Amino acid sequence: MRTSEETKAYGKAWYEVNREKAKASSKAWREANPEKAKAAAKAWKEANPEKAKAATKAWKEANPEKVKAATKAWKEANPEKVKAATKTWREANPEKVAAIKKTWKEANPEKVKTAYKDWYAVNSEKVKAYRKARYEANPEKPLAATKAWREANPEKARAATKAWKEANSEKAKAYGKAWREANPEKVKAATKTWREANPGKALANSKAWQMANPEKVKAYGKAWREANQEKVKAKNKAWREANQEKVKASSKARREANPEKARREANPEKARREANQEKARSEGPLGGEERACLGVKTT
Repeated sequence: MRTSEETKAYGKAWYEVNREKAKASSKAWREANPEKAKAAAKAWKEANPEKAKAATKAWKEANPEKVKAATKAWKEANPEKVKAATKTWREANPEKVAAIKKTWKEANPEKVKTAYKDWYAVNSEKVKAYRKARYEANPEKPLAATKAWREANPEKARAATKAWKEANSEKAKAYGKAWREANPEKVKAATKTWREANPGKALANSKAWQMANPEKVKAYGKAWREANQEKVKAKNKAWREANQEKVKASSKARREANPEKARREANPEKARREANQEKARSEGPLGGEERACLGVKTT
């Protein structure tokens, strides 16, 4: 009668000599007794956790294709367990999750764009509702984030704004009008800054608008002069002082074109006396209308 140690030694020796037969016999027994096989494997793993881990690791390294196939089949058969396990792991390893996402995004920029675009197309209403709720809960935070992004990505910000305006021209006009009416000081400051930075474009734009809107230009000029008479006087005075030659040439041409008027303007007192004398001669002892009715000659 062999002892347990002798039996183990005999079995080990027989297994080494008859390895293929042993594997076939074990496989046949497991297929015939799946429940017992699972229980035996579980009991052995619980009794030998280190050996079980090492054996599992070695088998996976030796059979990567089988591991992939088995993993894929298990996931397809257990989607809820997969979700729960993934969620648990993500919550336990946020740093690893962030690193994996970052690496994948850097390696697949086109897929990222496509995925975001497709997801947004399906969930645009959800996105709008989420953004609206977040803005209403904390309006300063999204504004600050948008401002920071625009400052960090000026070219992308301009392109995005331009694309949105082209796709939503009516909304853009209405929004721009409302904003300008609500922020006149900011509009003035922004306009002034842009004009100082782009004097050539500003002049060309102003000239084009004036040529296209002459009536508006006249009305605006008239209203401004009436509201700013002192400024008008000061500007006219400054211009005359700076352009004395032009003023002299203009006055000379005007006098030559209207000598009588020029003479009266040169000596207003004399012109006033002559006008009164002419009036007195024309009226005489009778009024002008009475003399005309009587046919009296007034010369």
